[in-house]
Amino acid sequence: RARFATTDEALALLVDPGYQRTAPNRVRAVLDTLARRNLPTFYAADGAVRSRWCAEIVALDGINPQLTARLLGALEIVDRLDSGWRERLRADIEALRGRVRAPAVHEQLGRLLGIG
Repeated sequence: RARFATTDEALALLVDPGYQRTAPNRVRAVLDTLARRNLPTFYAADGAVRSRWCAEIVALDGINPQLTARLLGALEIVDRLDSGWRERLRADIEALRGRVRAPAVHEQLGRLLGIG
């Protein structure tokens, strides 16, 4: 699985013509790799990759809610992070919860926050 040295390299995947939100395997390959295999880039202080990843989650919510809910499994690390990062990620999860409509996605976000 790929690892990205820079934020720009990681974000380039999301604008690559081969990345298509309607192709579940490609979505899974790109978004899972960003969140699970590139922790330093995903959790970089600037938040650029995490922010874009969250935007993709919102966009995918209306296309493939089941895949979207599964992708959120990458955030299960939230309780193992130090307090500063845990609070940042919890804020991202809460923001996502207010922006998604699919019940499965909303429920998964609630579970990550410990309220569902």
